[in-house]
Amino acid sequence: MSELKPLLDEAGLSSLELTADEQRVLEKLLVSWESTFENACKTHPDKRPSDMALGTLTKAQMELASSLETQSDTLHSMNEIIEDSVGKEHAQKFRVELPTELTVCTKVWLMLQGYLQMDFSLANDHAARTAEILTGVTDEKPDTIRTECMRAFYIGKSHNPHQEKTSWGARISGWLNHYFGKQGA
Repeated sequence: MSELKPLLDEAGLSSLELTADEQRVLEKLLVSWESTFENACKTHPDKRPSDMALGTLTKAQMELASSLETQSDTLHSMNEIIEDSVGKEHAQKFRVELPTELTVCTKVWLMLQGYLQMDFSLANDHAARTAEILTGVTDEKPDTIRTECMRAFYIGKSHNPHQEKTSWGARISGWLNHYFGKQGA
């Protein structure tokens, strides 16, 4: 039976730059994800463990994003009340973990996508969407959040022993398609 953490370690988990709080949340999330991952591996023994890990993290990320999106207004109001009552420096002690859970989950999820050599633009779209959700309840700028999430994608990509070697011609063609190919859409 596969375990999730060693698979994520291979994909670059220890290279992610996480704060102490994010590291604590990661440990808690890893425990909660393990049973879903194990069940997926048992149910689909013909599938690669990395695919089951991707499914596990996709499910977790979607649930956390949906939960935070649903509670965003309430959390924002609650944070304002706490800051007004105890001051900004003490308000951090009363923060809900949901935004941190979504941040950590998204970083690990995108790291795994990078490791599996998945599409950059899709990962970037997910990072941007997560940043948009988190901006409603944090003080961070959306581009800062998106950039941190995409850094995780590249960490995963760099840990894949079979990285794609793209020729300069293919890179230029991809760049041109990216910037000019969508004009008609």
